[in-house]
Amino acid sequence: MKKSIHQTTLTTTAARAARHLTIAAFLIAITVAVPRLACAEAVETTLASFNGDNGSYPTTGLVLASDGNFYGTTPSGGSTTVNPPTRGVAYRITPSGTLTPLVGFTGAVTGEQPLAALIQGSDGNLYGTTAGGFDSLYGTVFKLTLDGTLTTLFVFTYDSTTDTFPDGNAPEAALVEGPDGNLYGTTAGGGRQNGGSSALGTIFKMSPAGDLLGSFPVYGFADISIPNAPLLLGPDGAFYSTAYQSGGGLGSGAVYQFSAAGVVTVLHGFNDTPDGNVPNGGLVLGSDGNFYGTTQFGGTSHLGTAYRISPEGTYEELLSFDGSNGAQPLGQMIKATDGNFYGTTVGGGSYSQGTVFQLTPAGALTTVYDFTYSQSGDTDGAQPKGTLVQGADGRLYGTSQDGGLYNMGAVFALDLGLPGTFTLTSAASIKHGLAIDLPLTGTPGVEDRSGGQQGTYSITMTFSNNLASVASVTSSCGTVARSGISNTNPDQFTVRLVGVTCNAEDVTVTLSNVQDDQSNTLASASVTMGLLLGDVDGDGIITKADLSLVKADLGQKTDGTNFREDVDANGTINSADVKAVKRQKGTFLP
Repeated sequence: MKKSIHQTTLTTTAARAARHLTIAAFLIAITVAVPRLACAEAVETTLASFNGDNGSYPTTGLVLASDGNFYGTTPSGGSTTVNPPTRGVAYRITPSGTLTPLVGFTGAVTGEQPLAALIQGSDGNLYGTTAGGFDSLYGTVFKLTLDGTLTTLFVFTYDSTTDTFPDGNAPEAALVEGPDGNLYGTTAGGGRQNGGSSALGTIFKMSPAGDLLGSFPVYGFADISIPNAPLLLGPDGAFYSTAYQSGGGLGSGAVYQFSAAGVVTVLHGFNDTPDGNVPNGGLVLGSDGNFYGTTQFGGTSHLGTAYRISPEGTYEELLSFDGSNGAQPLGQMIKATDGNFYGTTVGGGSYSQGTVFQLTPAGALTTVYDFTYSQSGDTDGAQPKGTLVQGADGRLYGTSQDGGLYNMGAVFALDLGLPGTFTLTSAASIKHGLAIDLPLTGTPGVEDRSGGQQGTYSITMTFSNNLASVASVTSSCGTVARSGISNTNPDQFTVRLVGVTCNAEDVTVTLSNVQDDQSNTLASASVTMGLLLGDVDGDGIITKADLSLVKADLGQKTDGTNFREDVDANGTINSADVKAVKRQKGTFLP
């Protein structure tokens, strides 16, 4: 008979959580009356309710994709008319709340019970995992296109000859794309130790095509076990995350580093009270270079903690959740555009249905929203478990496991007045397809090429979202001859200038009332170009160095490496370019 370590692991985890929840429920009941902070400006909107057919009881958050929509999964629900019935759904939801199921997970081949959030890879596709299945299927890694085409990339299986899951089983955490373009993830169980017996989870590396490039088992005790949180790429190139159990001490979980060489280093082992216990949510990187995270339990009230830890392992508990300010944070925190961290608690708050909280880098916590669900027919959510995501409009988007119109969970948006993420991201001056970058901050980029007899320049501005309209365009020098949104790249806006006769001056192009395709508006967006003909090295002054660069490539056709030396922009580096530099020698930008 086939053994299911996956089921055993989940059952053990659930049993342990249930014991904690019994204690937690009692503590919440006696603490909800404690005075608390609130954010009067918060406006919460239930965007959609799950009804079973479109999914049910979401435990993960959303990902904001490049098309401006959000994508997520539910571990249950879907069509019951197919055989086998659907056991989980992947869906799309627009910022306005139109929810569309894309695919159902049926257990065989596709896997079932997607417990992890989706990610969008650099190739534009979504990637995710399922935690289980049947017919020797104990979790999968899959690819999902934005239009809903599902491809199973890898299947975690059971080896009856060794009574192990050699590559791991039950991937419960979101994947992450590494700097090498490969996918990295974890499994909450399985793996094979050197002696052949089963390990207690794995960390794996996989190509976007589904080739398993490495599987690193973990063993528990002083090591980690049940790594069920997403990995986070640190600035040093190593990954950082949390594990549900082990880490030394009382085995209450750990923060760990996973090096590029595949070595796990425990940075901190949790010891329950007053320390944290069960760090489910993973980590978020702060601007100070430290990591921030939460534990589901532990702390002075045994209802969870928030903490800070350095990449070297210096640990500081910031606060304990006590019920009145929320209880049992499960999801990963995010850093929003105001520099603060935001997360959710599955319980506690004024109505004991969970909260959204703000945590400052200094450790001050504010409850910004209390979920109010009370009975069937109420549309508010309850018990949010997933990670939040900030939309281009600045709102926080998330899911709740319960509540909503059918008490099967909901998708919500929370407006706290945070700055949006619709921004101008880059700009360039382009001639003959060759671009000079124009930084948006600091010293302006220098355009050293001539505009010809017509004084013609073309500036392309790239935004974070696709554009819908621009009200007006102005330039501090020359005339705007033509401008518009690119047909092939709708996130780009191109401005063609003529009559640019100024030199050794800054030219500023400004767009007014820029609107994206999600109805977000920028009052203005501007870029400045330093115009200095002959400044080949772009340092703001024409010297012998510029002349030497041109002379070194005389007679060559321009390409991506020497195009700045083609001052007259005619496609060849020639004597006219030498003369142009000589004429301008000593000229500089103010």
